[in-house]
Amino acid sequence: MNVCIYLRKSRAEENMSVEEVLSRHKTTLLAYSKKHDYNVLDIKEEVVSGESIARRPKMLELLGEVEDNKYDAVLVMDMDRLGRGNMREQGLILETFKEFNTKIITPRKTYDLTDEFDEEFSEFEAFMARRELKIIKKRLQRGRLKSLEEGNYISPYAPYGYDKKDKTLVINEDEANVVRLIFDLYVNHGYGDTKVARYLEDKKISNKHGNTAWDKTTIRKMIQNPVYIGKVAWNKRVYKYQPSGKRTSKFRNKDEWIIHEGKHKAIIDEDIFNKAQVLSKERYIPHVHVTKQIRNPLANLIKCGSCGATMTTRTAKGKKDSIRCYKSCGNKSSYIELVEERVLSIILDELKRIKYEFEREKAEINTTEIEVLKSSIRSSTREINTLKQQKEKLYDLLEQGIYDNDTFLNRMNTISQKIDTANNDINRLHRQLFKLKEDKYMESNKIPHINNSIELLENTYYNLSAEKRNKFLKTIIDKITYFKDKDASKSEFSLKVSLNI
Repeated sequence: MNVCIYLRKSRAEENMSVEEVLSRHKTTLLAYSKKHDYNVLDIKEEVVSGESIARRPKMLELLGEVEDNKYDAVLVMDMDRLGRGNMREQGLILETFKEFNTKIITPRKTYDLTDEFDEEFSEFEAFMARRELKIIKKRLQRGRLKSLEEGNYISPYAPYGYDKKDKTLVINEDEANVVRLIFDLYVNHGYGDTKVARYLEDKKISNKHGNTAWDKTTIRKMIQNPVYIGKVAWNKRVYKYQPSGKRTSKFRNKDEWIIHEGKHKAIIDEDIFNKAQVLSKERYIPHVHVTKQIRNPLANLIKCGSCGATMTTRTAKGKKDSIRCYKSCGNKSSYIELVEERVLSIILDELKRIKYEFEREKAEINTTEIEVLKSSIRSSTREINTLKQQKEKLYDLLEQGIYDNDTFLNRMNTISQKIDTANNDINRLHRQLFKLKEDKYMESNKIPHINNSIELLENTYYNLSAEKRNKFLKTIIDKITYFKDKDASKSEFSLKVSLNI
């Protein structure tokens, strides 16, 4: 276990000098490290006094190294040596150790803050930290609302048509002309969201990110954004966190938005904006999910190579079905049957390659190789035992005064690195042994599945319905990435197929 020793004088030791206290504690903790076979990577001696973390440079240094996962544990005489300032700073220290899974070890007890029992020790500190965080958030929210009432634009990013300057917006004339064009097409020429997006793409007009990809969602958000009539708005979205940690959001109803007069100039006349809102409501068609029979064997498997969206099926009377990117990002569509044919060719070649590689490696495996691996593991284990004996002697040399702190730490780091290297060698050798076992598993499980898949693809695949073909392909394909240039012919497209075998 890699540890750092943190030394700090307590108030109970006022009658002793800092040097005496730290020297005595160092001797105790080094003896404890030797007894438990710890790798001491550093010894931090806090010689300055101070309750606040900001006045303790060694503690700041230690917290940074804990966040870098440098240590498995920190060794101290008592828990209160880490922090005896206010509850917030104590909570910060303990939360850092908990978040980065670093134990706190004292001669009397080991604290694992990820353990439920040990975590009870820091419940009060954590409660105080959370309480203070809530207060800070409320203050920030009040500050935001006050700033909004004053007409400031409080979002960090300027909307299309504006640049952010200080706490407000200034019109970007080049972009503002495009905003006026969008509202004109939408209100006066009968264009919908999708048609406006395609018009802008055809005219090679750049968006805020500097590319020419526009979609209907972006247009709809611009049409509904009151910033274009000189307003500032907040509370437009509600955010939720999934168990995985991913954040999702959706728009609130407009009556929940907080809107105030902004300091910035309007780009769109209010009458035009209001007409656009009426048209937006009239043109909105809610999605109705209807269960349909699958007609695309590649459904939910193909991703757009340009924007990453899932490719969808386009049908037209009297024409073959094709795949397309619904985001209109410029990735040209192709007939499904051509893409499917290419996919089958790729996965057949890949399955046969996997089968060939396995059979070739299998022929090279013999019992001698297994014995060599086991012998190498035994040799590395003996080397580790020798290094551990050398490490024990370091403590004796330090105690006898033959080694100073720096020499001790340098030698300890050298031996620890050699032990780590030997352990890595053992892990690598164990992985090679595991690979041999995995090959046996392949032989008894995966290879029959590969053989059956090859048989089906070569003989009976096209006898299946589109839905059954789709189910089969999902058992062997993880993802297909599709890309096609605008000027490419019908058979000129590229595919990248990732298998899940």
